[in-house]
Amino acid sequence: MNTDTLQRFSHVLFWASIILPTLGATLGAMAGVARFYVDRQEKRLSAERSAAALALVNAGLESSRADASELRSRLDTLKEYSEVARLNFVGTSGTAVAPLVEHTGISRALESAVEISGTRSQYRCDPKSLQTFREVIVRYPQFPFSHYALAFCLQRNGDTTWKQHATAAIEILKKTTTIDGHHSNHDQALQKLQKALAS
Repeated sequence: MNTDTLQRFSHVLFWASIILPTLGATLGAMAGVARFYVDRQEKRLSAERSAAALALVNAGLESSRADASELRSRLDTLKEYSEVARLNFVGTSGTAVAPLVEHTGISRALESAVEISGTRSQYRCDPKSLQTFREVIVRYPQFPFSHYALAFCLQRNGDTTWKQHATAAIEILKKTTTIDGHHSNHDQALQKLQKALAS
């Protein structure tokens, strides 16, 4: 190699030693800035994903809460009304076959206010029977047919307070008719009362 070539090569190396560190520093700085923006974008995307996931979890929790509330309400209804849901207009299940006679606390309380002829029963509407229905309401507040009987008798007597008892019976019947195995008299009474209040 000749001296000129060596000299040129020396100059190239000299300028490369000056330019490359500067270029390296510049490239390093640019990489650092790029990394900062990439990290910032990743954090923003991660925060958006986390917010979306949290929203889904919250929606699921709300749905679960609603389901739990509905189940709790259903269980409360079953606990409070399952016994009376099986009873008919006169407070018995109606499953006893002659010569057997079925009695419950409610049917005994209603005996003087209900006239039974074969398979038919009729509420008496005299003052003593009206008082009996009121007493049964106090003793057995979940039993809808005392309200039903009062509504029937008071409407027949022209007393406008029958609507209060019809409404009270409907509120109970809406619960008892949701219980599996409820007596069909509950469906019949609910339909009759709703029709009577609508007219």
